[in-house]
This record gives sequence, C-alpha cells and structure tokens, in this order.
Amino acid sequence: YTILGITKILEKIQLSKIAFPILYISLFISFQITYYTTDWNNYRTFQGDVENVIKYVDTLAVDKIYFEYSFKEPYIYICFYNQINPKEFADTVTYQNGEKTFDSVESFGRYYFYIPENINSQENAAYVMKKGDEIDVEQDLWDKVYIDDFVVLTKKGRIIL
Repeated sequence: YTILGITKILEKIQLSKIAFPILYISLFISFQITYYTTDWNNYRTFQGDVENVIKYVDTLAVDKIYFEYSFKEPYIYICFYNQINPKEFADTVTYQNGEKTFDSVESFGRYYFYIPENINSQENAAYVMKKGDEIDVEQDLWDKVYIDDFVVLTKKGRIIL
C-alpha cells in the first residue's frame, strides 16, 4: 500500500517527482551517517565486541563461568558463538524466580549470568565483567586478562584447553 500511495502521489503532483527522490536520498544518507558513526556498544541493544571474550573463556579449564549481566541477554551471544546445541541449552537452563522469559535466564551449562556477591577462591571458576566494573580481588590469587571491553578473572595457574 505504501508503494501504491507513493505512485498515486507521483501521478497527481508533478513536484513530488523531484521531492520524493530528494527525500529518500536525504533519509538514506542520514541513516548511513548515523549507522556508521554511532558506537552501538553504548546501547543495550547490541554488543559488538563480545565474540573474543566468549571464545577465550570457552577455552578455560573451569567448571563455572560467571558473566556480569552488563549487556542485553548475554546467553544468546554464548549460544551463537559457541554453537551450543539447543537441546543442551533447554536441558540445563535455569530461570530467575522460575520465570520462563528470555530476559530472565540465570544460567545454562557452565555459564552463569551474574557475579556472586562473594567470590570463592576455592571454586574452579572464571568471572567476566566489563572494564570499569571490576571487583576487588587479592592480586596474588587472581589473573586478570583484558579482552576488548572486558576483564576475565581466573585463579592464578589456570590451564587453557
């Protein structure tokens, strides 16, 4: 119907044959400028620099990986980049407060989407958080690896698979 409406306007109003192409070209250029000059990582709609950190933590020989919930639905990125089998996800997923909605995934497999209040140095785990949101830990017990906009905490001497 949009095309039919535009066609009817173009047929009836001669000036629109000049105005519509100019309007569309202007809007297209405006979109291109916004799209390519906006840092979309500042919005909670998309996280563009998460692939490297996900692939890195997947190589760690740890039992649990805690992700700070600092961007929208981090579990989706983990499923995508690590090609998680949907059946494995469905079999191991737990939801916050038992609510089965997309934005309330608490954990699946060895991935947990919160940082515990107290970090247990005896636990075989890795902790992923945004730079600037780092938690204070004893420097002699923990390694910090900086990957793009993230920090990964692991206990010193952790093995990479």
